Parts: sequence; structure tokens; C-alpha cells
Amino acid sequence: MFESKIQKAWQDYRGDFGLGRIGLWVSLFEVFIFFICLLFFEAIIIEPLLPVILILFLISLEAYIHRLRNVHRFLINTLFLTCCIIFNYVFVGTFDKLAGGLTRYDLYFADLDLQILGLTSAAFFLKVTSFLGPLQSLYYDFLQLSYMTYFLFPFLGGIFYYQQLSERNKYKIGRFFASLMIFFFFNFLLYVLVPVSGPQYFLASVKELSLPLSAFGVFFNNIVLNSHPNFIDCFPSGHTGISVLVTIWMFKIKNHYRYIFLLFCVGMIQATLALKYHYLLDVLCAFPFAFICYKLAYFIVPIDIDIRRHRKWRF
Repeated sequence: MFESKIQKAWQDYRGDFGLGRIGLWVSLFEVFIFFICLLFFEAIIIEPLLPVILILFLISLEAYIHRLRNVHRFLINTLFLTCCIIFNYVFVGTFDKLAGGLTRYDLYFADLDLQILGLTSAAFFLKVTSFLGPLQSLYYDFLQLSYMTYFLFPFLGGIFYYQQLSERNKYKIGRFFASLMIFFFFNFLLYVLVPVSGPQYFLASVKELSLPLSAFGVFFNNIVLNSHPNFIDCFPSGHTGISVLVTIWMFKIKNHYRYIFLLFCVGMIQATLALKYHYLLDVLCAFPFAFICYKLAYFIVPIDIDIRRHRKWRF
């Protein structure tokens, strides 16, 4: 009986906006992590299986979900992905702690920065922007603000695409959700495979480097610095990757706000280096990674994208 529900969840990806397929892929990922923990720690750690319980619960409600209004199905997908992403991000940090601190590769990344730039990324950026004079502080504040928009990019990208779709085509948002799922979960896997803490935690010279931030910028910078459950979240840069991925979507569908997304995407990419969060290699590798995730989404939810045809604003 339940097997038929799983089969239906896989087949009817239009009716649930891809929730069933995405959920099943997430389940495979969680089970994989469970067995990795079993082999690595020789102990049963149930945390990775908790999202699977949520997924099975949602699959049991598949028929009910199909009868909901489009906006409610959109919200369920959004909430589901958000919960799974936050849970797994925190668990990556837990995995690192359980392992007694995974071996960091920061030294190689920092050395590459020195070979290419002659300085650390943050020091190089500080030097390059010094010509701005008193405006440098304003520019760094913009970069810090851009960095914080990372938390809004997936939500706003999804909302704007959903609003752009006609009522009969709302199901096409499923491919957008699939691209986010692929990006975040493979990103988390790479965090574990290539543990990197970042310049501000690994390099004393970078940690002591003073940034020209105003009180506004310092406020948000401290929020990032003091709310960190995961210290191996550098390679590849999630901020760069997600901003590039969502911006690709906005240009592919010709969304009205695509140039605003591009502005903050460029700001966020610069911020990752200028604000001591990432190495150059973290950022460079995020570009092809984001593009690959965009392409792979079609194989999870095989739906064509919906391109805006009308010039006038619809919302």
C-alpha cells in the first residue's frame, strides 16, 4: 500500500510541484549519510534519518496535498526544503565535532591565494578598493548587506518565479525547487569531503585584519561571526553558488527583477572574499557547480522552464 504511494509520489511530480521526487532524493541522501556515520563512527546516529520521517509523512499525505490550492503546495515545498536545508547544515557541523575536527585543507587554499594574488584575498581586496577613500566604508557596507541577502535569494527567486507563472503552469516551480535541493545537498557533502574553515578562522593575519565597516556593517558582520554552527562550510562557497544559481534562473525566465538579482549577486561574490569569509578557490569552483545544479534539476523534475513573454509588469 505504502509502496504505491511512493510510486505515485515519484510519477505525479506535477501535482505536488516536485515534492515527492525531491523528497525521495533527499531520503536517499539522508540514508547515505546515516551509513557514512555508521562506518565512520561505528555507532548508530539517528539524526540523519529524522528528515526521512518527515518525508514519509508527507508522502502519506500525497492525495491530500494534490487537492490543495497552488499557493499552499508552493508553501509546503518551501517549508519542507527550508527545514531539510537548515537541519543538514547544522548536522555537517555536528559531524565535524563528532569526528573530533576533520582535517582542514585551508593551508592549500590560502597558499593558492598567495600564489595568484600575492596577498590573502581580503588584503588584496582592501588594497584594490583603497582608491575609494572615504567611500570605501560605504562600499564595504554594501558588500556586507549583499552577503546577508544570501538568506533571501532562494525565497525571493522562488516567489518571483511562482508569481510569474500562470495558474495552470504553477507546477513548473518544481524544477526550481529541484535545483535548490541538488545545490544545497551536494554542497553539504563537499563540506565534509573538503573541510575548509575559511580565512578569518584559520589565518591569524586575516583574523586581525581591520575592515572599513561602519557601525551598520559591523552589526551584520558580528551576526555572521557569532552565529556559526558549522565551521567547515567554505568549499565551494554556498553564498556565491546560490546567488549565481538563482540569478541564472532569473535571467533564464526573463524575470523583471533579474538585474537587481545580478547587482546583489556581484556584491555577494565580492563580499565572500573582501569580508574574510572565503578563499579564491571557494568562489571560482562555485560558478560551474551552480551551473551544473541548474542543468541537473531537469533530470529530477523534467519540466520546461516558463519564460516571460509579455513586457508589461504582471505583479
